[in-house]
Amino acid sequence: VLKWLTPTDYVSQQHDYFGSRQPGTGEWLLNSKEYQNWLNTAAEALFCEGIPGAGKTIMTSIVIDHLTTKFIHDLENLNTGVAYVYFSYCQSDEKADDLLLSLLKQLAQIRSSLPDCVTALYEQHKDKGSRPSLEVITSTLQSVISTYSRTFIVIDALDECPNINDCRMRFLAEILSLRYKSKVNIFATSRPNAEIAKQLEGSTFIEICAREEDVRKYLVGNMVRLPNFVYEDVKLKSDIEATIIDSVFLLAKLCLNSLVHKLTINDVRDALSNLSTGSEAINHAYKDAMERIERQPPEKKELARRVLSWIIYAKRQLSPTELQHALAVKHGHLELDNRNFINIENIVLVCAGLIAVDKETNVIRLIHYTAQDFFERTRMEWFPAAEVEIAKTCTSYLSFRNFESGFCAKDTDFEERLSRYLFYSYAAKNWGHHARNASPLPQEVIAFLECDEKVQASSQALMASKPAWRNSEYSQQVPKHITGLHLAAYFGIETAMRTVFGEQGLDLDASDDFGRTPLSYAAGNGYETIVNLLLGTYVVSPNSMDRDGQTPLMWAAKRGHSAVVKQILVDGRGDFNVRDRYSQTPL
Repeated sequence: VLKWLTPTDYVSQQHDYFGSRQPGTGEWLLNSKEYQNWLNTAAEALFCEGIPGAGKTIMTSIVIDHLTTKFIHDLENLNTGVAYVYFSYCQSDEKADDLLLSLLKQLAQIRSSLPDCVTALYEQHKDKGSRPSLEVITSTLQSVISTYSRTFIVIDALDECPNINDCRMRFLAEILSLRYKSKVNIFATSRPNAEIAKQLEGSTFIEICAREEDVRKYLVGNMVRLPNFVYEDVKLKSDIEATIIDSVFLLAKLCLNSLVHKLTINDVRDALSNLSTGSEAINHAYKDAMERIERQPPEKKELARRVLSWIIYAKRQLSPTELQHALAVKHGHLELDNRNFINIENIVLVCAGLIAVDKETNVIRLIHYTAQDFFERTRMEWFPAAEVEIAKTCTSYLSFRNFESGFCAKDTDFEERLSRYLFYSYAAKNWGHHARNASPLPQEVIAFLECDEKVQASSQALMASKPAWRNSEYSQQVPKHITGLHLAAYFGIETAMRTVFGEQGLDLDASDDFGRTPLSYAAGNGYETIVNLLLGTYVVSPNSMDRDGQTPLMWAAKRGHSAVVKQILVDGRGDFNVRDRYSQTPL
């Protein structure tokens, strides 16, 4: 039941963040009168704002640990509930409903038995495959909260909550409603953001900043990482501390990283004199890290560039093992050789402190969202051919000889394939997004699309999704007989479409066994250029129906692709009065 509510679990993030804190830091917040008042008064909201790198997330983890420690007996006696959310710049697909379901899950799972209202919610939806509405989720959440004497909700990095479809505004509105209706205490952190500040108007406010005593504790605890000769020079240690002490936490970490591999006292002093201050200091620190990477031996420099390319350009966060598989691909080789796997410690080491491995969440990432911001602005300077190389690697992986067997006939075979080839799922789901942005298009992409068996194998991994409420034969509930043309249209890869068009005897209007054509996939995914290309052949029907009676026009309409709807209507051949098996029209 809990897994059905949501698979999201923030416990691993809490372990990671709290485990990475410097012991003894953050006490100023816990001892502040504002925090103590919030802690001891029901229905209070405490809003903590801070600039990038100030240590807000670590402070949030300290607050969560303090709550669970202080109220441990109440938690065991089920009198106090604590739930929390960690937002991240790389999670762009979250919805208000899912976030509230996560809070519901956390508060429900610590009860001795599942609350009846949660069980009833599951029973109502499990067989239909439906999900509860926002109103029903909120009502159920209120019911569970009412079973506690006190409830605390902690939210980190509200500014990183995606505001697509007003997600952040709706989520925060519901949370604030719980504050007043259910006497919930709210703790939230954010970068300076006028919209968030307005919604939280009237809350107690504290500025999160790197306090001198906390930065000093961090430096003292991490000075051991510096060369031994630093300890022989008391004045040098003092100068390092004096130079970095006024930094935000992130900058202090970056500055310390820049000194780790210095060989002489003068090298350290020169580096200290060149450390930047002010609003651009973090960006200068990232640039300095990249310049240190550039000064490495060629093999290490190339590895660092490949690693950072993957982490920055990947469509989702990768696990360390997925990254190892990607880096092990040798173009032109038809097998995966685990002797090409690179040790994770070496991967981290060559990247000059810019990446970190979250052991609890099992992802490898940039050290901070400000690093992502920096590389979003400068990535063409450092990684101009990244999309080409990633598209080449993904399609090379999908082209391994073992996938010539094509579509797996059983769930067990499909799952064995995914467990053996751990990068296969990412490659199948995302190669096309990278290829669409790659210029020139790698020849490996065309070679992959021309192999029907490998295309069908990858399409299964692209479309099969194991549901939480039933497992049997899920890998077979996806279309078969997908061609390279279908996939090129699905991902909107114009260059590949034009190349494939040149093949003699190719059926541009071919259907998979769900009845979907390349035009149907292009229209459903909103790729105007591909739709125009296909309609322009005049051998493709805009009225082709899939097994549910849905036309390309219907797919575009139901997914909100208004420009594609207009294209098909202007073409003049699309029937906007046609009805599908559910008696729905495109309108």
